[in-house]
Amino acid sequence: MARTRIIYQSESVQVDSVTAIGVQSCSYGLDVTREDVLQFGDLGAVDRIILEAPVANMEVSMYVNGLAGSKLDEIVRKGVSGTAITCLVSLGSEGTDYDGVGVSSVSVVSGSLTSLSAEASVGAIPTLTLGFEGTDLAYGTTN
Repeated sequence: MARTRIIYQSESVQVDSVTAIGVQSCSYGLDVTREDVLQFGDLGAVDRIILEAPVANMEVSMYVNGLAGSKLDEIVRKGVSGTAITCLVSLGSEGTDYDGVGVSSVSVVSGSLTSLSAEASVGAIPTLTLGFEGTDLAYGTTN
């Protein structure tokens, strides 16, 4: 029986419309904070209400030269000013390298830069980690 698996070379990460190279990891998620509504006489929660707007997050770790210096400078400027940054993860056809045509994608809506860190040590490749938060995750597919 054939097994279906994701081959990571078929994925691509774009930050502010520029494809990042040397991406080591990328994670994204949606945090929804809920509060239990309790009352006397009921053993369990009567309801779970959302008190805060959901927060979408994405974290990308790449080699330090994954983005050109001018592009990284522009992303930092946008992060300081609060301008929206587009973060997109595309998945190409299964079993082939990413060729610029995505079958499906996930992006952070109205993303803003929330963290930036770099790590370098003797005997290791320097890495850059960018963290983004937005209002929602948008999922897309193409035929």
